[in-house]
Amino acid sequence: MDLSRVTLPTFVLEPRSFTERVTDFMTHPDILLGSVDIQDPIERFVSVAKYYMSGWHIHPKGVKKPYNPILGEFFRCEFDINESIKSYFVSEQVSHHPPISAFAYYCPDKGVYIEGDMRPKGRFLGNSVGVFLSGSSKIHLEKHKEDYVVTYPNMYSRGILFGKMVLELGEKASIGFFGGVYNQIIGKIKKLSTDETLYEIDGNWEEVMYIKKKEGNHYRHPEIFFDPSNESIVRPSVAPVDEQEENESRRLWKQTTKGILNFNMLIPKQNRKLIYESLFNEGVLVAEKDFNAPKHSSLAVPNLQVIKAMQSLNSRGLIKTQFSWQHYYYTLTDEGIEYLREYLNLPPEIVPATFKKPVSAQVPRFGGRPEREGEFRRDRDEYRRRGDKEGASGDFKPEFRGGIGRGNPRN
Repeated sequence: MDLSRVTLPTFVLEPRSFTERVTDFMTHPDILLGSVDIQDPIERFVSVAKYYMSGWHIHPKGVKKPYNPILGEFFRCEFDINESIKSYFVSEQVSHHPPISAFAYYCPDKGVYIEGDMRPKGRFLGNSVGVFLSGSSKIHLEKHKEDYVVTYPNMYSRGILFGKMVLELGEKASIGFFGGVYNQIIGKIKKLSTDETLYEIDGNWEEVMYIKKKEGNHYRHPEIFFDPSNESIVRPSVAPVDEQEENESRRLWKQTTKGILNFNMLIPKQNRKLIYESLFNEGVLVAEKDFNAPKHSSLAVPNLQVIKAMQSLNSRGLIKTQFSWQHYYYTLTDEGIEYLREYLNLPPEIVPATFKKPVSAQVPRFGGRPEREGEFRRDRDEYRRRGDKEGASGDFKPEFRGGIGRGNPRN
C-alpha cells in the first residue's frame, strides 16, 4: 500500500516539513568544510564519508513522520559556522506526484556546493513501514575540482502493530549498511580501480562509530571515527515566521505545528480507547474545565487527555461541544457514532445509551380495572368459537329513558 495516500494520526507527525528535515544532514558542516583543507585524496574521501554519516543521529524522539510538502513549498536558512564563514541552504518541493524534494547547500567561502534530490516512497510491510529514498546528492569541492555522489539508505519504522516501535536505517547506499542490531553500521571504503579495501567502518550511528585502516593483510587498531556526544551541532538560522513568504515551510504549516505542539503529549492508545468506549456507551461525556486535573472524574485517565481527545473529534464534526462555567459537555453526532463504531469494531446493533428508546410502563385502560394477563383475549376467542349465538328478536325496539345519569329528567 502506498503511504502517500494514507491519512496518518497526528501523534505520528513530526512538527516540521520534510523540506526542513533535510537540513539534519547539514548539522555538522565543519566536518565537510574541513575536507577542503585535506591534501591526501584518500583521507579527504574518508572525511566526506564521515560527514555523510554524521547526520543520521539527528532525529526526533520516537518514530515520527514530517509533513508532506505541498508543490512549490520551500525552506531556506543559514548556517553560521563561525564569525567569518557562513553557508546557505534552500530546499523546494518540485513535484507532488511522485514527491520530489530538491535542495542545495552553498558555502562560497570554502568553495563547497551540494545539490541533490530526495524521492521518498513509503509502503506498508507487515509489521513495518518502509520509506525508500531514491535520488542522490552531489558534493562538489571547488578547490580540488572533485565531485562526490552519494545515495541514501532506506528507513524503516518497525513494530507499528506489535512490539517496540523503532526507527532503522538499512539496505544499500554508496556505503553498505547492514546489521542485526538496531542502529548498527558496517561498511568499507574501497579503491574502485583495484577493488582493494582501504578502511573498515563499524559501530552505532547514534552513538560511536569506529574506523580501522587496512595495511597489507592486517588492520590497525580501531579509532573513533565519529562520536556525536563530542561534536557540536550547528542549528539552522531561520527568518521569523512573520517575515517569511506564504509558501515558506514554517509559515505554511504554522497552524498545524501550533495544534500539534499544544497537545504537548501523546495520548496512549489504551487511554484513547477507554475515552472512546465511554463516549460511545453513554453517547455523552462530561469533563471539568481543569487542564491540570490529574484524573478525569469518571475515567482512569488524565483529564487533559479527555479534553484533547474531544477537541480532535470536535474538529472533524464527530461530536458537539457545549460549555458551562466549570464543565465541557460532549455529545456524539451521527457521524461520530459511525466513526467510533468502526474504531471500536462494534456491530451495528450496539448503539449509545442516549439513542435507546425507553420501555414504557403498561397503562391501565381508562375507566376499568387492570386486566389480568390474557383474560380479555381468552373470553373473546371463546365467544367467537361458539355456534349458538342468539341475537335480539326482529320486533325489538331499543328505548332510551331519561333520569339516568347526571341531573334530573326534563318535563
